[in-house]
Amino acid sequence: MAYRYLSIINATALFFALALTQSHAQQVPVFNTFAWHPKLLNPAAQGGGSVGGATLLYRSQFSMLPADSRPVSYLAHVDASPLLGGGRVGLGLLALHDEAHLTQRTNVTGFFAYHLFPQDQMLRLSLGAMAGVINQGMQLGKATVNDPFDLVLMQGTLSKTQFDGGLGAQLQYGPIDGSRLSLDVSLPQLFSSELRYQPGGNAETRAARYDLLPHLFASLRYRWQGEGFALEPNVVYRETFGPRLKAANFDFHARAYFLERDRFMIGGGYRMNQGGFSASVGVKPIPSINLTASYENHAVLGNTIEVGMQYLMDKCKPGVAENELEKQILGANMAREAATLAASPLRDALAFARSALKDAQAATDYATQQAKLANADKYLGQAKERMGKIKTEAQKTSDACAKKDELLRNAAAQKRPLCNAKDAERLPPICAATRKLEEDLVAELAKVQTQRDGIPILINTGDPTVLRQLFETALKNLPDRPEDLSIVRFTAQEMEFQFADPAKVYGAVSIRHFADALSTQFETLKKQGVTVESVRLIGELQSSKPANKTTANYAGEYGDAVKESYKMNKTPKLSDIKKGAALTLENLAVLKLLDLKRYWAPKLGLAEQKIGLEVNAPTPGIEYDFVARIVVVYKK
Repeated sequence: MAYRYLSIINATALFFALALTQSHAQQVPVFNTFAWHPKLLNPAAQGGGSVGGATLLYRSQFSMLPADSRPVSYLAHVDASPLLGGGRVGLGLLALHDEAHLTQRTNVTGFFAYHLFPQDQMLRLSLGAMAGVINQGMQLGKATVNDPFDLVLMQGTLSKTQFDGGLGAQLQYGPIDGSRLSLDVSLPQLFSSELRYQPGGNAETRAARYDLLPHLFASLRYRWQGEGFALEPNVVYRETFGPRLKAANFDFHARAYFLERDRFMIGGGYRMNQGGFSASVGVKPIPSINLTASYENHAVLGNTIEVGMQYLMDKCKPGVAENELEKQILGANMAREAATLAASPLRDALAFARSALKDAQAATDYATQQAKLANADKYLGQAKERMGKIKTEAQKTSDACAKKDELLRNAAAQKRPLCNAKDAERLPPICAATRKLEEDLVAELAKVQTQRDGIPILINTGDPTVLRQLFETALKNLPDRPEDLSIVRFTAQEMEFQFADPAKVYGAVSIRHFADALSTQFETLKKQGVTVESVRLIGELQSSKPANKTTANYAGEYGDAVKESYKMNKTPKLSDIKKGAALTLENLAVLKLLDLKRYWAPKLGLAEQKIGLEVNAPTPGIEYDFVARIVVVYKK
């Protein structure tokens, strides 16, 4: 006789198990964590480029079902590979308990992995095998049946233990700590078969049978690794196959990780065949602990929750130095991000400043230009303020790199390599990128400042006070300025400057620098309609005896004899200074004024006959042997 039916009419349990004596409950519960940590199911993923550790997971499905009918799963996994030295061999252990209405199942499985290629290669292939036992229990006393005297049901609880085994493979391409593509394939319960439950005695006709079917899990994911950020899309394919049943499904997920070592995670996904949408979140309060939670929604069966905790173990035990290095990496990342955030408004401020400077350049009147320049100065001030912030953050990254070097040197001296020494390699690019950003922005700011400084200022040429301020500013910043340089008088037609020149030489460099500064200001005024009409160069002598000789001689720069018209105490006179002759106070004064005239006339664009020379002696009240006065007659 064929196997008898176990007539279960409890509608809430109908989804899960035992519509027939041959039943198929969820034999390998689907944890969302499998998609991101295939080592929980794939023996080939043990060890290798991943750190070891322990994982605990809890999953409760379908909140709309009665509490005693909801599938509940518990998982514990340990990857002990770092204890082996982190070589080609990986070892793991899985303990899984699953309850789905009438069925209870416990798996204990050992994992073995062998990594064919060194982990520092771009292409890595690993193979693995799993072996263990499955204890399958059936709580038949929970069933609602038509025949309460069925002898099978009177057994209450049936239990069987079965050998379990499977294979796995993992293929990865890309650096372990960078962007990479991963493919995991696992075949759990590959060597399992049916479980038969008999109530005892001659009861073969009343036997119940439960098939343990092979499963296929395949996970394809790509991790894009940025600086302090990573994005990882994932596709999972699941299939159950056997002589009387075959089913398959796809899951599509994506997760985003933030900060160093994936300190924070958010994700979401979709499961086909009415599986519904899911969302997940994770956080690492400390680098070695990872807490995760996920939520799924099924339109008919209700919500599913999954929570987990992972302890991440490396062969190296972190200490104070590792924690300090982690702090420096985190701080450098935060500083770089702060600098990057400040760069955008800085560039905006520079763009506004350039626009205002362009308008100022095109302005044709003083008031409009000043308004535009004030606007440009406001944005330049904002840019400089943000530049200070960027410089501060860039310095933080440099300090972090310096601290990193110090930590590595100390570790080398103590012959104790840091656990996270590879993480330290991320710091130099962070520092270099932040410094490069700083340098680029400094150059941009300097370029705009140069543009600002290069705009010729329109002058209110009808106001002598404004003109005087223009010249006072220029002379104040004049290097190597003559002694006691000052502006004596400023009117709407004339401006008068005065300085002391007690040296017994002519052609002094400081006097020529002064002439250059005046020429620059006159050139600015010339563009705004101000022209120089004439210049009087006046030398005031303290001595009442201008015929007294000095220690200076005429070297012949202006010919063998200097015949120059000038006024001596307002009386016209013609000089007669011969080459090599000792100079009197009067002749030295004439040569000083003549040198300034010859040097300055072409710079002013003024004919030499429009520059008159005068000498006065004695001049009461002056403190120096010689004081020069320059009177410039101008008009607009």
